[in-house]
Amino acid sequence: MASEITSKEELVSLTSNLDSKSTTLDSVVGDLKSSLNGISDFDGINVSEKASVIANNLSNVSTDLDTVVSNIKNYVTQLTNFDVDDFNSGGSSSANTVAYEDLFKTDGSAEGNARVIWNFLKAKGLSDAAAAGVLGNIQAECSFNPAAIEGNGEGHGIIQWSFGRRERLLAAAQQRGVDWRNLQFQLEYLWEESLDPNSSYGQQLQAAGFYSTTSPSDAAYYFHRYVEISNDTKEMIANNRCATAESWYSKLKGTSAGNVEGTSSNLSSSSWAALSGLPTIVSYASSGGRTSSSGYTTVNYATASSSSSNVLHLTAVQMSSGDPNIDISKYHNNLEMGFEVTTGNLAYEVSDKEYELLCAIVAAESDKSYDDALAVITTILNRCESPNWVRSHGINPVAQATAPNQFVVYQEGSYKRYMDGNAPETVKTAVMDALAGVRNHNYLSFRSNDSISYSSNMITKTGNRYK
Repeated sequence: MASEITSKEELVSLTSNLDSKSTTLDSVVGDLKSSLNGISDFDGINVSEKASVIANNLSNVSTDLDTVVSNIKNYVTQLTNFDVDDFNSGGSSSANTVAYEDLFKTDGSAEGNARVIWNFLKAKGLSDAAAAGVLGNIQAECSFNPAAIEGNGEGHGIIQWSFGRRERLLAAAQQRGVDWRNLQFQLEYLWEESLDPNSSYGQQLQAAGFYSTTSPSDAAYYFHRYVEISNDTKEMIANNRCATAESWYSKLKGTSAGNVEGTSSNLSSSSWAALSGLPTIVSYASSGGRTSSSGYTTVNYATASSSSSNVLHLTAVQMSSGDPNIDISKYHNNLEMGFEVTTGNLAYEVSDKEYELLCAIVAAESDKSYDDALAVITTILNRCESPNWVRSHGINPVAQATAPNQFVVYQEGSYKRYMDGNAPETVKTAVMDALAGVRNHNYLSFRSNDSISYSSNMITKTGNRYK
């Protein structure tokens, strides 16, 4: 039975012993190969050919063994650069253990709060570069003041949660019975909403390389692009968020609070999901009905409304690009004009009535083809995630499509002939797929194809012009 390795000296000794036995085995294999290669045919039987095959196989096995031993030696060399004794239960690691609640002890200063945030993110498993990227953004947003409120009263907290995200933050604080300005609460909420790799935002961060990058500047840029989403220009991001991320990295890299003991929150994961719009995976049946994928539960949350009769149900969901119900071969790229079909984007669940209305508006606005219909609904969903459009009309696709002075077909009523299920199947499918995470451009506006002065970016000859 294997025994526990209790020191790095013992680890080195065992590795040396393995290396010695490997060398001896190589010698034995060499002798055996020589013997096999010396075998001749016997009484008309082709023995030498079989012996040669065995000799070659032995050679391959010997080579593989040498590779394994070499890898083990390299791993041991890396391990012994650390004090192996520190990893044993009887070692000194207990001196570096900190209770979970102690992670959040701060003197209230900007640097004190920054170190709390760093230690929390490190305890959650983020790399130094990723943690520094988050710090660079938080400094830009609130100078590490969790009680910060944007001048217009919209943004709240360390990342200035706004609009629907702010409302869900406040609802989560109320559900938990804590002041929303509590730094521990905000950090736990930030992790569940945006930084957990399984969240909808986390999936986008994962795809971008946020968790694996070794560059604090890149991490700051990714966090801003997929989580923060401010109006800062690229130059402002580089000079502020990225630069301060590099500064925090230089100051804090290689540090942590130590081994953390304890649990993070008494709020159940299902409660977090319901309050923060966290991921569920929704698939769309070919018949047009929406069904939950096996093994997943659909979570709805209501957007804020002064009248319960006007509450719209909308869930931002994580969408697998491999959903078998989505066949993207029907859509086409036009890379020169900025159209590229992508999957796994942020997805939305809307009610049946909202879905029908979106289909009618898209049918009235598009040329009814798969590609142009997808382009129209993509524009609407892009607006749901663009700061300026969100500030004006919110994160609900229907709100974006029906806002005053936005879509003429809605304002003038021409969309109505496509209601009651009268939208073409091409449009219904495109809207359905878009809500599930398929898009084909990054544009925010379009006009009909007779507006030749607007742009030349068209996905179809009879469709709209986008920019």
